[in-house]
Amino acid sequence: MKLVGILEQPRIPESAPLAIDVRNWLAERGLQSWTAAPLDDDDLNAPLNETSLLIVLGGDGSTLRAARWTVPYSVPIFGINVGRVGFLSEATPENWPEKLERVLRGEYWIERRLLLQAELWRDGRLVAPFSALNEVVIGRGAQARVVHLHLRVDGDLVTTYIADA
Repeated sequence: MKLVGILEQPRIPESAPLAIDVRNWLAERGLQSWTAAPLDDDDLNAPLNETSLLIVLGGDGSTLRAARWTVPYSVPIFGINVGRVGFLSEATPENWPEKLERVLRGEYWIERRLLLQAELWRDGRLVAPFSALNEVVIGRGAQARVVHLHLRVDGDLVTTYIADA
């Protein structure tokens, strides 16, 4: 590994001291690292193109956000759950050194996830594009109205759903 990124969740106070511990632990093993604590999706300024592994300190929301950032660079993510849910995390604040040591020894597998691209269109105009990991939730607004949902795979139209609820 040439460079390891550590992504803190600034809204979770426990992530900052844990980031220091992880960074020191990596340095003891001769690994270079960088840290970042972005507040929103546009706030990350990090060398992802040079990063071999991204350690995410947070919950599932932090991991999902990190996935959107790392996809163009194929950077694997190692999650340490300091959030509420943690289904997407591999480790906890108590067992991360043991689990990360196994990663450094090459004792791991990469779980590939499907990245979806969703778009919100209104009156024939693109309102907003979204990236999602594994699933997209579609909800109606305050007003009940008929919506047309077009499902495309690799740009090809598969089907159209018409729904009113």
